[in-house]
Amino acid sequence: MPPTLTSTWAVKAKAGEPHALIRIRNLQSTARIGVDAWGRPNKSQPILVSVEVSLAQPFAESSSTDKVETDTVHYGRLSKAVLATLREVDTAAAAGDGAAVSLRRLLDIIWWELASVGVDGSPAPGAVDVEKAFLNLSGVRYLSVTLHLPKATLSGGGVSLTGTSLFEMGPLGPEVDVYGVCLQLHKLQVPTLIGINTNEREAKQLVIADIKIDKFIETTDVYPALEKAIHKAGHLHRPPSNPARVNMSNSSFGTLEALAVDLVSSINATRSDAPREPSLPDAWQVKIQLEKPVAVPLAEGAGIEFLSNSSAQS
Repeated sequence: MPPTLTSTWAVKAKAGEPHALIRIRNLQSTARIGVDAWGRPNKSQPILVSVEVSLAQPFAESSSTDKVETDTVHYGRLSKAVLATLREVDTAAAAGDGAAVSLRRLLDIIWWELASVGVDGSPAPGAVDVEKAFLNLSGVRYLSVTLHLPKATLSGGGVSLTGTSLFEMGPLGPEVDVYGVCLQLHKLQVPTLIGINTNEREAKQLVIADIKIDKFIETTDVYPALEKAIHKAGHLHRPPSNPARVNMSNSSFGTLEALAVDLVSSINATRSDAPREPSLPDAWQVKIQLEKPVAVPLAEGAGIEFLSNSSAQS
């Protein structure tokens, strides 16, 4: 039975509370990866890589001997393996060997290096010796890799792609049971005319948007188009016979709730092959967080969160 695509939250929920975690967070490098904020491929840009390994059992031997034994993961060597992979990819891109490497392609390359399989459980290309994979999957409960391009958006904190998989023991050894892939646009800042109070109708205020798209199976870099769609997601409150679409910054929404639902439709519209039935396993699952930093004077921010299968709003 092939692995099941689900949300990254559902993968970790099924895995349960971990016995032990090994992680590296925001390992920094630069590489010719994905596209930049203007949609240009093969441009060198900063990248942050985070890896989280949930162990199937506590690291009893390592803790008792006070040495890095086989029941844990050496995070120094893990970091070096990731950096070496990034260098190889960047060197090939600089030499013009093959097509530009998308963010999803890089995610799979790192997964192949660490686990000999892709995030969806597909085997690495070519002849691969599973015994030589960096991780011993028999001791791994789940693996999660996040690639963050902090400069890949024009108006926010960049874009990230996370692949998370849960491993179960199969007839031939550990195999992927369920997996999730999530694309996130971080803290997009959009000046917006929004609010139900009289004072809020007099001037634009900043709205911070965090967008997470789970069950993300696209192999191309669509995040510039998504950012553009988010900025153009507002509708004027006009009669239905005149549904003029305008920039989000010119919207006249009264509530963040209404704006969030409209954003789902705009995000879904960027996907030409979006499934009509939200129950299909590859339907996007969109989580939108909207916050107004100045709406409540004594609070750091006030906002809402909305979760939806994107095709459900089409």
